[in-house]
Order: sequence, then C-alpha cells, then structure tokens
Amino acid sequence: FTTIKSNHMGLDHAFQRAGKVSLSAVLDFSDISPTVSRHLCKVYTSLAATAVAAVVGVYLGATIVPSFLGMIGSIGFLLAIMATSSSSSGSSVSVSTRFAMLLAFGACDGVCISPLITSILAMKAGVSIIAQALIGASVVFLCLSGAALFARRRSYFWLGGLLGSVGSVLCLLNFANIFFA
Repeated sequence: FTTIKSNHMGLDHAFQRAGKVSLSAVLDFSDISPTVSRHLCKVYTSLAATAVAAVVGVYLGATIVPSFLGMIGSIGFLLAIMATSSSSSGSSVSVSTRFAMLLAFGACDGVCISPLITSILAMKAGVSIIAQALIGASVVFLCLSGAALFARRRSYFWLGGLLGSVGSVLCLLNFANIFFA
C-alpha cells in the first residue's frame, strides 16, 4: 500500500477537513458577497438536479434495476467523488465529470429507495403520502433557494429560509386539509 500525500486533494483532504467547523463563521451575519451568492446558486442547482436524478432512479428501480445494484453504485460513486479533487490544480477530472458522478450517485440512491417508495404506493393512502412529501420538500427547497438567492445579509438568509419554509408548509397543510379531510 502506498501512502497518500496530502496536497489538499482527494480522500485525505476530505477526512482532514471533516471536523473543522468554525463557530465564528457560523455566527457571522455580515453581508453575503456576490461570489458566495453565485456559489449558493450552483449548490442549489446541483441539489435540484440530484433530486431529479433520484426520481429517475426510483423509476428505474421500480421497473428494471435491482436495488442492490443501486447500493453498490451509490457507494462506488460516493468514493469516486470523494477521491477526485474539486480544485483545478493537479486534477485530471473536470467539474462536469464530477457533476455527472453526482447525478449518477443521486440516481443510484433513487434505485436504493425504490422498494420503500413502491411499498408506500401499495398502501391505501400511498399516493397522497408521496405527493405530500414531494410537495412539502419542494416548497421547503424553493424557500431556502429563494432566500439564498435574494438575501443580501446572512441573518436575512437564515430568517427568510426558516420563516418561508415553515409558513409555506403550514399553508399547504391547511390547504390540503380542506380537500383531504
């Protein structure tokens, strides 16, 4: 076995950085720079694309792909993402390749949870459970995305995301109570 040298790349860097969260950075409520705002936009776009890939994976898992292949694929793609560097220095893996690996990871996760989704759909109220979970998660995601894109201060980002998510979910539950109760 060879030792991996740490030059801020690969698995070694990921595990070294894992426990280093600064409390002062979490409690900093200063303005959000345009660079951070663009980064948040890319992060939320990646999350949305991964969620869509997971939905495709659920469909594939429910129809043709066995769930154990999804588990093996998830572990493989997770390790592949962690083993490649996100920096451009010394890396032969492009950002688009890493994004494709992220989408494949999301699809494999969808394949893994497809037995759960199919068993919920087999229940009497299964379709409404899946619909409520999907709509609730989408609304919370959209509220957090909107807060990240439009908030100029970090305090408004946290406040807007929390209040928008809670308020929207309460409104949707109240609206659903009219029709489903």
